[in-house]
Amino acid sequence: MREIPHNLDNSPQAISSLLRDRGLSLKKRWGQNFLVEPAARQRLVRMIGARSSEHVWEVGPGLGALTAGLLETGASVTVFEIDHGLIEFLRERFEGYSRLTVVPGDVLRTLHGAKQERGAPDCIAGNLPYRNAASIVGAAIEREVLPSRMVFTVQKEVAERMRALPGEPEYGPLAVLLRSAYQLTETNSLSSRSFFPPPRVDSMALRLERLEEADPLVGRSARVLRALFRRPRKTLWNNLRKLVVEELAGEHRARDGGGETPAADGRSVGDIEALCRSLAVDPGARPAEVSEPALRALARRLAASPDDRQR
Repeated sequence: MREIPHNLDNSPQAISSLLRDRGLSLKKRWGQNFLVEPAARQRLVRMIGARSSEHVWEVGPGLGALTAGLLETGASVTVFEIDHGLIEFLRERFEGYSRLTVVPGDVLRTLHGAKQERGAPDCIAGNLPYRNAASIVGAAIEREVLPSRMVFTVQKEVAERMRALPGEPEYGPLAVLLRSAYQLTETNSLSSRSFFPPPRVDSMALRLERLEEADPLVGRSARVLRALFRRPRKTLWNNLRKLVVEELAGEHRARDGGGETPAADGRSVGDIEALCRSLAVDPGARPAEVSEPALRALARRLAASPDDRQR
């Protein structure tokens, strides 16, 4: 077994040397930026607050710096890593740790299967790849993984989208989806110097705690919510008409084997307008001007089957 540098977790030079010796290169498409500032990593471990009785999922462990800190708490840790070279290194570095499981592949494809096999975790954490951070957080909610807390580092722009309020430029489906199940309870700013290689943007560490009365948008209703914001400068009415008449109708035609459907589940454009009025939603407003409870109610009603809507 090749020797692992003792300063690997805080030395860009040691990381570069190790990657070179193993013939590995950082993949820009996977957003590989390792957290090398010890103080920042320790703050992240404290924010996670793992206990020995808990099971933590870590997304994007990289070379295992945060993983090592989580294992020191006594928690069981499952890591999701897509890079085959890093997977081999992690298995070598943590050989003999029975509390560590490595799940190879894209977390967006393996998340649901991991839940079925291992049950939902107590916490999901990680230094998320910038390009997929919003998708990963959203997937944990939409696929009903729903740990009691989630702690991530994300690009500052993504953090702003998560905590945006109606009427603000960053407000969109991510904030609505997130607050259907979680409350943002803690943030910490991270400079680009905390990472190797340093990204061109600043980052934030976030702690999200599941609401006691969480009512998450899952599956089809979450997809409908995203569709309502697909053209954010258009009115809600325009997005609804496109969604209902074209997209949902197409889904049902495919399911039922063809045939003309003027609107999903037989609804007319007038039915959609009546639905908006019944929920006190102005169809002439832009999506970002509509309250979160109204958007969630609208998404659920649009996503419901005909039988469900009759109840």
